[in-house]
Amino acid sequence: MAIQVLRELSGCQIIVVDTNEAARQMARDLGAHVCLPSDDTTAAEVRKATGGLGATVTLDFVGIDATLALAAQSARQRGEIVLIGIGGGTFPFQFGALPYACSLVTTSGGSTGELVELVALAETGRIHPHIEEFPLDQVGIVYERLHRNEISGRAVLRP
Repeated sequence: MAIQVLRELSGCQIIVVDTNEAARQMARDLGAHVCLPSDDTTAAEVRKATGGLGATVTLDFVGIDATLALAAQSARQRGEIVLIGIGGGTFPFQFGALPYACSLVTTSGGSTGELVELVALAETGRIHPHIEEFPLDQVGIVYERLHRNEISGRAVLRP
């Protein structure tokens, strides 16, 4: 959803990083400009794709130690890293851990006005949610698939 919203509401270059090739292909199909695997070269590739500056805004939808570290390595001076994923990661907050004047913030959702905008984008067909539905009694299986990065889009459990 983030790729679609960014594509519709901004003119930014969208760079996606994922360990899963199928997820990177979906990102390409949705309009991401650059799709990178997560490995030892990723931060350098992000910097290369941004003319050496680094990412202005990084949205971390995972939130583990490795993704937080990669976000810090990929960010630009005065950039912003937004921690969205609740993977339980930690980040050593000290001078030099982030580029100069870079912010690291958390979020747990948006405002009512932002929700109205999001629904309007969906109602007009400008964005389309990618959902896999499961019966509620498969919650354990869904968590395992999420852990293995095997869910495409969002998992929805039906009671």
